Amino acid sequence: MKIFFLLITFPAWILANANSQETGDVMSTCELMYSAHPHNKAIGALGAERLERIRALDVSETADYSRHFLQLTENISQNVSMGSEGGLLIIGQDLVLGGYAGTSTTTAVIRTTVHSREGYKALLKLASHIGFVYAQDSTLVICEGRAVPHWRGVVSLEITDAGEESFLNEGNAIRLYGLIVGAFNGPENIGYTYYPDRRIFSTLAGLSRGEQGRTIVKDLTSWLSTLSNDDIQFKVDERPVWIFYPHNNWEVNPDGENYATFMADQQINSGLLDRRKQFLQLFDRYFN
Repeated sequence: MKIFFLLITFPAWILANANSQETGDVMSTCELMYSAHPHNKAIGALGAERLERIRALDVSETADYSRHFLQLTENISQNVSMGSEGGLLIIGQDLVLGGYAGTSTTTAVIRTTVHSREGYKALLKLASHIGFVYAQDSTLVICEGRAVPHWRGVVSLEITDAGEESFLNEGNAIRLYGLIVGAFNGPENIGYTYYPDRRIFSTLAGLSRGEQGRTIVKDLTSWLSTLSNDDIQFKVDERPVWIFYPHNNWEVNPDGENYATFMADQQINSGLLDRRKQFLQLFDRYFN
């Protein structure tokens, strides 16, 4: 099983335009995490047949699928960034391995910097646009730097290899996630991101249990080291971050309308509906 890694750098004219409009120094370095895999309850947005097709993909096939939609995401990102008056700068986009609720798949991370309070609003707008277009139940925004009002302050655990033998790779990241889910007696509120270029396994597993949750993860990595006679060792760093989840319950809001509550204009406009149509066209083209 092979999960591919891809780096996209946005065109130079976009970066130059954003730099020319900056309103100040970097306030936060942020990541926007999303997946082009629609939520299994988004029947009204995609139809049952499309959802069956996406569910049939093996995790090893999801990288090729996800790559198919990167340009659409880039177009959405460009549009929001250009309207932020330099408050939000898009750096690039990576395909990574991620998991939530016990399932692993290829996901994507948009790397950004925020330069003003308007930039935070633009970032949530972008996260909401992407969540709506791809019919996600939620997207995740994680920021380092200044405290963000109304966001949640948490600790991200960053697990890296620290021994003579390397353990972390795509396959073992999935296995490590399974062990963490088992240690927590279930997958509820347990997710992760594995960055293959840096070989970092990142998790907010302590989110629901605070210090106790972080202790569980650290004890698990220590147990794995003992099991291997210390051939495998890990370093676990704690990284304070601020998070926000724009979201929509597709059973309650089958048209994705709750995403509008996280946008400044609080409406699903015709341009966003056109982006959804583009997604569906690309989706059908991929599978046909």
